[in-house]
Amino acid sequence: MKGRKITENKTRILTPRQFTVLTFLAAGLRNKEIAYRMGLTVSTVKQHISGIMLRLNVNTRTAVVLKAQKLGLIDPE
Repeated sequence: MKGRKITENKTRILTPRQFTVLTFLAAGLRNKEIAYRMGLTVSTVKQHISGIMLRLNVNTRTAVVLKAQKLGLIDPE
C-alpha cells in the first residue's frame, strides 16, 4: 500500500497540472519547453511553478525538485 499513500499525497499537495509541471521541472525542462509540451502559455507555466513553490514552501526551482523528492512526490534520479 506504500504506492497508494504516495499517490494520495500527490493529489493532496498539488493539483494534477502542478504535478505535471513538477515532473517536467524535475526532468530539467525550461518554462518554454514545459509550455509547449502542455499546450500552455509560458505565463501559465510560471503561475503553476509559483503555486508549487508556495505549496512546498520553497523559493527556487531546484528547491522545488529537492523538496518534492524528499516528500516522495517524485522519484530521486
